[in-house]
Amino acid sequence: MAVLALTAACFGIALLIAQFADSRRVAAGVGAIVLLGFFLLNSFGRTLDGLASVRGISPFLYYDRVNGLSPGGNVDWVSTLGLVVAALMLIVLAGIAFARRDLGSGLVRRRPVERPPVTEASRNPLLRVPVLAAIYEQRVGLLTWMVSIALLALFMTSLAKSLADLVNNIPVFRAYVGGQADLNRAVISAFWFGTLPLLLAVFAITQVSRWTIDESANRPRAGESRTSVKDLSSLPPL
Repeated sequence: MAVLALTAACFGIALLIAQFADSRRVAAGVGAIVLLGFFLLNSFGRTLDGLASVRGISPFLYYDRVNGLSPGGNVDWVSTLGLVVAALMLIVLAGIAFARRDLGSGLVRRRPVERPPVTEASRNPLLRVPVLAAIYEQRVGLLTWMVSIALLALFMTSLAKSLADLVNNIPVFRAYVGGQADLNRAVISAFWFGTLPLLLAVFAITQVSRWTIDESANRPRAGESRTSVKDLSSLPPL
């Protein structure tokens, strides 16, 4: 029940965020960053006094209060029901925002600015190389991913000593993690470098999905020009 309530709350948060984005890629990226931020806020709030006061906005805090599967644990029904109520409210707000937004744009739109048409190619040298052009086009998203990965790596490495002390008391786990090697490095290698490929796979899947959408819509990427046969057939005869 607690996992289901947390999942529904995270779904509601991502659904509401998606109403402010104008594309699936932006909605998926911002939603993932916000949920990761809530997770890190709850994790760092356990030890940092500065974050403990704002830890209550994270849905993961209320999930942590439920330990019904552990011996002698209890179920905090108030926190669980609170997550369910929050999920329902977020979904309702997302539905209202969806009804008010325009097709192909977010709920909050910038006012269009009239500018003279540009007929000259950009002088940016990064847009002239195919690989660098794609990287420059996604510079904000790449920077956000790098910062998120760095924060998650900081969190995982901060838990290395505590996990090493726990593993050291269990011979089977010690043999599995690192044998007689340095436990701190072994724990980081087993947990963090086991999680990092999963995150890279998510990033790769996101990129492939974006390229697929561009190909389906016949939308050229940075540094690329494209004209379809349909466009050529619509031209008037010479």
